[in-house]
Amino acid sequence: MSANHSLQKLLDELGRLPGIGPKSAQRIAYYLLEADAEEARRLAEAILEVKQEVHFCSRCFNYATADECSICQDPMRDTTRICVVGEPRDVQAIERTGSYHGLYHVLGGVISPMDKIGPEQLHIRELLARLGHEDIHEVIIATNPNIEGETTASYLARTIKPLGVEVSRLASGLPVGGDLEYADELTLGPPRDLGGVSSTACPVGLSHGALIIGRAFMHLLFNKPAFHPLIAWMGPSAPRICPFVAQPFGFADTLKCEYERMRRF
Repeated sequence: MSANHSLQKLLDELGRLPGIGPKSAQRIAYYLLEADAEEARRLAEAILEVKQEVHFCSRCFNYATADECSICQDPMRDTTRICVVGEPRDVQAIERTGSYHGLYHVLGGVISPMDKIGPEQLHIRELLARLGHEDIHEVIIATNPNIEGETTASYLARTIKPLGVEVSRLASGLPVGGDLEYADELTLGPPRDLGGVSSTACPVGLSHGALIIGRAFMHLLFNKPAFHPLIAWMGPSAPRICPFVAQPFGFADTLKCEYERMRRF
């Protein structure tokens, strides 16, 4: 096997990683070529070890090395509250704030019709099972404040409400389209007064300084064409209503149509 073939194979594999383009893959590949064999071996062993040892928690679906993750096993956690997030990395973002001491539930994604991901592909059934046999008083929905995240939050709120469990929404100034992974501690930290609405947890559908879209897409989720208001916050005290009518055709086509309409806001 030639050196060029081996290098190209490494470049191809690095290029498959998220956020790594051809130039970045090239820089990493040449760095590894110039590094000593011990450093390269440690990197390879670390990758193999994490794939062999780390799996999903059987209770909350966070990353774990045992049957349950360290958070679920911690007796000091508040077992009456569950924070629902989309991905395991979101757990670490909230944990860095040091202000939340309850349990978590990782959905494993968000509802995204464009990607053919519905409620059945997420860990929603397991969440409802936990609410049935655990003494849970509050569910905090902490999905990202984008189209998919708000749609997921609205679906969860509608599903959980009949169970008599209090549902609240993380809303502390997160920007539309932002990810919890990149949010700083001040954004996710102690609550601030936002016109009478707590910035740490507020009713589902409220998001200060952001598009309120969750409730609009709930009708689409259940294939109920209807009149939906989209509220865009042009400033802290300048709400603007943008009404539209969902067309009675395919769910994915309707979402795409409304997403394009919203982009023109």
